[in-house]
Amino acid sequence: MDRRPIMVAGVVLPRASKPVARHTVMDNARYQRGLEQLEAVSGPHGAKGVQSLEGIAPDLGR
Repeated sequence: MDRRPIMVAGVVLPRASKPVARHTVMDNARYQRGLEQLEAVSGPHGAKGVQSLEGIAPDLGR
């Protein structure tokens, strides 16, 4: 793993000491609640929009 510091806008930020887990159980529950709300507002079109992002930016749709 690369341990060099990161510089953002002139500020040096330390790198994380260990990798961060991607999707946790809490994230999955939150995702499901959000998807339910999106479908309540926009019907099936909302879920299709999220699915369309999978090929381009999977984390954005997640």
